[in-house]
Formats: sequence, C-alpha cells, structure tokens
Amino acid sequence: MNIIAFSDIHTDLHAIEKFRSQAESADLLIGAGDYCNMRRGLQPVIDAIASIGTPAVLVHGNAENDTELNEAAAPTTTSTPCTAPRSPSTTSPSSGSAGPSPKPPSATGAWTTPKNTPGTS
Repeated sequence: MNIIAFSDIHTDLHAIEKFRSQAESADLLIGAGDYCNMRRGLQPVIDAIASIGTPAVLVHGNAENDTELNEAAAPTTTSTPCTAPRSPSTTSPSSGSAGPSPKPPSATGAWTTPKNTPGTS
C-alpha cells in the first residue's frame, strides 16, 4: 500500500501541485492538519485535495478546527465523514453518501475521500 502523509500546507496550493502526480497514484492520503492560515483560506485547499481523487483521511490541525474542516469538506462530492468520536461541544457532519461511513481513525474531525464512489465525479 502506497500512503502519502502531509501537513502544514497553510494555503500553499503550489505545495499540493508539487505532490499531485505522486498523490494520484497513491492508495491513501493522510492530511495531518494546518491546511489554512489561522482559519483563513481553508476551502480552496480542501477543494484541491479532493480534486486529486485519491482516498484521503483529513484531520484538523491548530490552524482550523474540526467544525471548519467538516464544513469545508462537506461540499465536495467525494467526501464522507468518518464516524470519529466527537466532543459534546461539536456537531456531527452530515454524510449525504450512500452506504456506511468508513472506520474512523482515532481522531476528532477526520474525513475520508473515497476513491471511485458510485454517483460521484
């Protein structure tokens, strides 16, 4: 299994483009947080990661929280929330997908982007 892990993108879309070709042939991407700069610029980064089309597990960092990550990933047609344990102060994201959610990693606010999900582009 070919896994690519990354973190600390901090809105640098060029960094995503640098590893895109490797990421497209990987079996799994793991994003370890800090996709934006202190709560700004999250959506374009999540959209760029989703456009790669490789299954991904995204966990929030200290530059974004789990609610912000859930909201940014929700519009992507390939995103499915993991059923990760949630703290009482956060809300669960809505799935909107057919079938069960994948097994969660042991982190709050994690998302997966499944590859070749029927009905998605």
